[in-house]
Amino acid sequence: IYSVKDGALVHALRGHSGEVNNLHYSPDGALLATAGDDGTIRAWEADTGRPYWRAPVLLQGSEGKAPTLLTHQGWTVLDGGAGRAGAQASSWARAARSRVRWAVEGDDGRLCVLGHDGAVELWDRGTDLQLARHQLPGARLVARLGRGCVVVGGPTAAGGGSLRLVEGKSPPVALPIKGKVTALGGGGEELLVVVARELVLLDAAGKLRSRRKLDPGVTAVARGAAGRGGGEMLVLGYGNGNLELLPADPAEARPDYSFELAPSSPVRAIIAGPMRTLVVGFSNGFVGIWNQDDGKRMKVARLHGPVSRLLLKGRSLYAVSDLGQHLTWDLRLFFGGRCEVLREVWKQVPVSWLSGRPVSKAPPAAHPCRER
Repeated sequence: IYSVKDGALVHALRGHSGEVNNLHYSPDGALLATAGDDGTIRAWEADTGRPYWRAPVLLQGSEGKAPTLLTHQGWTVLDGGAGRAGAQASSWARAARSRVRWAVEGDDGRLCVLGHDGAVELWDRGTDLQLARHQLPGARLVARLGRGCVVVGGPTAAGGGSLRLVEGKSPPVALPIKGKVTALGGGGEELLVVVARELVLLDAAGKLRSRRKLDPGVTAVARGAAGRGGGEMLVLGYGNGNLELLPADPAEARPDYSFELAPSSPVRAIIAGPMRTLVVGFSNGFVGIWNQDDGKRMKVARLHGPVSRLLLKGRSLYAVSDLGQHLTWDLRLFFGGRCEVLREVWKQVPVSWLSGRPVSKAPPAAHPCRER
């Protein structure tokens, strides 16, 4: 958005990942609507340039509590019914509501925040204290690492580095990474960083642990379940939608199967699911579950906007798009025993196994899994 008076840039509407083909103001001039080749329609505040549809914060919730999501509609409890949460009166919650563009929570209750004004903040939600705030205009990604935050982008760090570690009031520390960062994975005690054509592993202090050459085009990375041989596996997602398993040990052979029916859209998020599955979110809004052992797709849905947040908590999976749409999948059957699974099947389709094939009829009265 430019000023008619002097031609100066007033706001840049950052969010679309493809060409923008259409733009319209609302009748009162308060909002803008845009549509682009990334398959999304987006709404913006005309006076600030900030996204009107947004989902900047997903909190995993304490033990026994459902996750909480902050969107343009306020705080929502993702308990299946998606009920409204009460007003958040803490300082960190007010900051999140007013100025946060993106936030990442750790298991210790600390929150890394990237603001619309280019500031990076570190909050302790337990004490409601702001532990750090640094202006880093141009920062575009933030992740948790150790007790602090790793920031991608912003003014060139000392030595030309691409990442900084923010841990407190002292200036951010440049990490030993150079080049364009295209993906971050993990967080907490380690961080997986895809930079140029390399996969770099950092420990909780930001120290370099290993480097690994990669094919170009990786947009997401995560650790998966152990491979069939028992070795650690890494999961790579690419800009063309492909998924690939990579043994952590370079001496091990890569699996020879592909992941079926993955959409041709950049991979945005990957997490390990239950029973050796992978949960993957894509830029075109698709979210799905794949079997890691054979690449078969097991379940799929679609949200509006890139799926950038995936959370497995208890027996539920939560997926959230950048534009605030979300879903909750009940995965309790992945965790249940044989009888629990059979009873759930019988509720939906009464079936028995006769002469080598399923027959639609009430289950046998004497079946050991039938409730009496």
